[in-house]
Amino acid sequence: MSFEPLEKQELALESTRRALVDSQSAVQEKERLLHELQVHQIELESQNRSLREMQSTLEESRTRYAELYDFAPVAYFTLDQKGCILEVNLTGASMVGRDRAQLIGMPFVSLVRVEDPGNFWAHLRRCASTRSSVVSELALGLTRAGRIHVQAVSTPVIDSAGVAIAFRTAFTDISDRKQAVALEKEARQAEQRLRAQIEAVDRAALAVTRALATADNTTEHVLISIIQQAAQLTGAEFAAVGIDEVVTAYPRRPGIEGVLAALALDGQSLRIRDVRAHPSFAGFPASHPRITSVILVPIIYGEVTLGSLLVANKQGAAEFSEHDQHSLEMLSERIGFALEIARLNAKQTMEHERLHLLADTGRALAATLDLSLTLEMIARLAIPRFADFTMTFLYEHNELKSVSAAHRNNAIERQVAELRTFKPDPHSWITEILKSRQAALVPKLGISNIRDPFVFKLADTLGLDSFIGVPVISRDRVLGVMLFAAAGANRQYDSMDLAMAEEIAYRTALAVDNANLYEVAQSAIRSRDNLMAIVSHDLRNPLNAIFVNLGLLLRSGGAGERRKGHRQLELIKLSSDHLNRLVEDLLTASTIDAGCFTANRRPEAVSVLFEDLVSGFEPLAHERGLTLETSPAPEVLKVECDRDRMFQVFGNLVANAIKVTPRGGKIRVSAEADGAFVRFSVSDSGPGIAAENIPFLFDRYWKDDTSGKRGTGLGLYIVKGIVETHGGKVWVESQEGATFWFTLPVAP
Repeated sequence: MSFEPLEKQELALESTRRALVDSQSAVQEKERLLHELQVHQIELESQNRSLREMQSTLEESRTRYAELYDFAPVAYFTLDQKGCILEVNLTGASMVGRDRAQLIGMPFVSLVRVEDPGNFWAHLRRCASTRSSVVSELALGLTRAGRIHVQAVSTPVIDSAGVAIAFRTAFTDISDRKQAVALEKEARQAEQRLRAQIEAVDRAALAVTRALATADNTTEHVLISIIQQAAQLTGAEFAAVGIDEVVTAYPRRPGIEGVLAALALDGQSLRIRDVRAHPSFAGFPASHPRITSVILVPIIYGEVTLGSLLVANKQGAAEFSEHDQHSLEMLSERIGFALEIARLNAKQTMEHERLHLLADTGRALAATLDLSLTLEMIARLAIPRFADFTMTFLYEHNELKSVSAAHRNNAIERQVAELRTFKPDPHSWITEILKSRQAALVPKLGISNIRDPFVFKLADTLGLDSFIGVPVISRDRVLGVMLFAAAGANRQYDSMDLAMAEEIAYRTALAVDNANLYEVAQSAIRSRDNLMAIVSHDLRNPLNAIFVNLGLLLRSGGAGERRKGHRQLELIKLSSDHLNRLVEDLLTASTIDAGCFTANRRPEAVSVLFEDLVSGFEPLAHERGLTLETSPAPEVLKVECDRDRMFQVFGNLVANAIKVTPRGGKIRVSAEADGAFVRFSVSDSGPGIAAENIPFLFDRYWKDDTSGKRGTGLGLYIVKGIVETHGGKVWVESQEGATFWFTLPVAP
């Protein structure tokens, strides 16, 4: 069998198998390509869907942008190099008041009125040259909106050659912001003005406060400070302040009749361009300066109107401003507090003055018992602290007479002297005070019902219009009347002043009563002294005759005769000696009282004085069982004294010591140098002196009734007079026994 056909069949089969394999591969490739095509189609569809979505979004964005561009609150313009409009949004078209289609190609400056065109063109040139955004502020005049302020922000449009061919410009209305800035600036300026105003008012108030703090913090002083500050604060030519009917002015009072009364009734501030046009204006006083513009402001403290503050004639201006009125009103608020403080200060000062016046009155009453001098001093003390005029009437021989009168102005002494001749009639105001025994007050003469011609004469002659009359009463007996008067511009009496006047009158009554009693006592003393002088003088002559005859009787006759009547004669002589000492003491005391006591002083050795003392009193001390000793005195220790008077001093002191010292006691006399003096002492071991009696020991006629010792009470009084006449002093100490000390000047 041939293998050739077989091989051909195998080859055909192989070829067919291969063809079949290739066909399967082609199918698979086709299927793969078909799959890839399907995938690609799906991807294309997805991409197409995304593109459609993106296109839709883009269209939406373009629409939104167009809407934002057209309806944005900012006006957008695209301008070419010549300033013509290439594009504009609806806001821009609305701003210029034209249809957008009509604006294309029109010059921008022809549609709006640029207040500063040069600034606008400089803005575009700067944008072109810098090829960057430029910001400027422009003022535009629009037909509908009027003048507005805008902020222009321009961005250049650059071509391929780098040249600015157009400008996209946004105009933002900043009028509100500019207005806010202007308002803020105005507010700052107003704040600065207000601060300056408050500072000026504070400075004025501080000046018034300083016036309060000064020593002269009276109401008048404060008022002067107030009007000066008011004039300076408002730039006024005149200023015045009225408080309690007292008007203080600078430099003089603007007498605007009628308008001030209108302010007082209304209680509201007034600012008048021309005061003569005010319906309440009633004219100016004669020779008054011209007044035009005024401000009147009430001064109020709490809810009480204290007075008014006035400024007139604005310097350099036709009228005062509202600012001036406001400043004056703020000052018046502070013035209310200042015046209240001034009132309290014035009240406190017045109380101090009253206390000082009462104290000075007490000292004046204690200074002398001379009635006329006392009344004159009281009258002078009351002026000017309490009154401008005083007058005192006293009963003399059952007739009321003026005994003193004084006025604060010494230049009108003649008128005051003429007034002193006045004698109240039975129906006068002063007589009524005497009859009623009650004080009377006339706060202001013009509004009182008093009809006394003398009071009106005082008002006319001395310008007085406030009066107080007080009865002078002592021990339920009317002694007279005191009259106090004052000028109403300076003082208007009230109930407190009335109480003060009554206190002065009470003290005056005591002074008058004491002066009368003193005069009676002096008259009695003069009568007593005259009687004592006569008695002592007349007693000396018979006493001398008794001494002479006693001497003759004691020396005459024989021894038997002397023994028979000698004892009786000695007793008569002792009684005569005692009587003579009493007469001498009375004469010495009278001489001391009269201020006529003298001493014949010369140098004396202390040792010699002690020798005389011992020789004179040692026998008496020995007889009483007492020891009398003296301290050794240096021979050079000398005093300047009247030897006889010193023996009288030692005699009285030692005699008293002998009287009070019990038997067995001791009396010691000593002396020692004490600078320019020699200090002497006389001490005893007796019972001593009660402490309550020591202040009265050296008084005339004083005696310790409890001691049981008899005497005239003149011994220590004479000792004090003699020692003081020598320029020394005397005193006493008492602890165990008593020690009397006195000093005498050392002899040169």
